[in-house]
Amino acid sequence: MNGISMSASVVVSVLAVQAMAGDAVQWRASDGGNGHWYQGVVFPPATTCTWVSSRSIAISHGGDLAAFATTTEANWVYANVASNPQLWEGDFGPYVGLYQLNGAVEPNGGWVWVDGTPNTGAVAWYWNQPDDFTASCGGDQVAAYWTGGPWFPSPRNYVGDMSGSGYCCCESGVDRIPSLLIEWSADCNHDGIVDYGQIISGQIADANSNGIPDVCEAPTCRDADLYPNGRIDGADLGILLSEWGEVNASTHSDINDDGRVDGADLGFLLANWGSCPQ
Repeated sequence: MNGISMSASVVVSVLAVQAMAGDAVQWRASDGGNGHWYQGVVFPPATTCTWVSSRSIAISHGGDLAAFATTTEANWVYANVASNPQLWEGDFGPYVGLYQLNGAVEPNGGWVWVDGTPNTGAVAWYWNQPDDFTASCGGDQVAAYWTGGPWFPSPRNYVGDMSGSGYCCCESGVDRIPSLLIEWSADCNHDGIVDYGQIISGQIADANSNGIPDVCEAPTCRDADLYPNGRIDGADLGILLSEWGEVNASTHSDINDDGRVDGADLGFLLANWGSCPQ
């Protein structure tokens, strides 16, 4: 297999994740960092999780697999998160957000991060990596931490190219990838602060615990049911019109949370006119 399909839909319940390995940590701007948060996730013992499924888990928590822009970032994340022995099994550590584009020249071509940026060597490949190992179901197309073999101490700050199947190679039960690294970088409310930190500190609400601030979630008909009776009707329209203009502490009609009750909110309400199941 040359490359990995980013459209593959492998559905894995977040319940398959056994535990977070320690608390999420922030590379603070005051320490020269990017303000992003990072955390390791450990798979249940003897359980396999593909790279694509691992990415789905990371996204379901409001983040993505870790993507390193600089060597400084990669080294900081290793020292503060990825070196945690809980994330390692033998000589294998967590998946990261590095993968090879379909059709790329093997073994070195087309390696990119999940944020779309090309790999410029921020994280160190082990000396003979990537090698597109032929025993790996036709080739290796994703990356995970790897010490270089069982004769080296574990953990170690190197990555290798993997099959993405949940194992290093095709043989089930051998060389299992045991974990993943999540990175939170989103700032959907554009206040210059990564959302995840504001969520865990209680500064902004995340009622459904999906890692996305409620103010950034797309509104539903229930947001327009201002007089909550399971219908969008004249009662809701009356409330909206009575609160037209700038919002204040008592305003309920700012459906899209943009700081004003205006035509955008009215349009959404009218578009959802009628039954609104609770």
